[in-house]
Amino acid sequence: MIQILLLDDEKIEAKLIDLALRKSVGKAFQLDFALTVGEAVDHLKAKKYDLILLDNMMPRGVSAKNTLPVLLPHKGEAEIALISSLVDEEFLRSEVGQHVDDIVEKFYLKEYFQKKFAGPQLSELKSAIR
Repeated sequence: MIQILLLDDEKIEAKLIDLALRKSVGKAFQLDFALTVGEAVDHLKAKKYDLILLDNMMPRGVSAKNTLPVLLPHKGEAEIALISSLVDEEFLRSEVGQHVDDIVEKFYLKEYFQKKFAGPQLSELKSAIR
């Protein structure tokens, strides 16, 4: 089963992403949701994830620049996908930013999941998890 952690400040996003995953991946995934970086770290300490979906813009000006350094020591082998339509290229070139594996806009999540988890990639990922 594919383990996915979503860090987003809006609960509705978790429902929308869950729906996009169901339409593109089926039921071969578990989506956990964190509203804060602290909650995300707690999830990462308790469980191994394959993918971390990180909202680039959180409340009070908090962005991936702030949250990613806190998550990195706990991410394990998880890939990190930044959910954003605007990304600071300087940040992506930084040491921390280089840990971002993918960037996807919210409106294209279904297509992103279909591409990421389609065909052999999905079966390889499932085999690696077992």
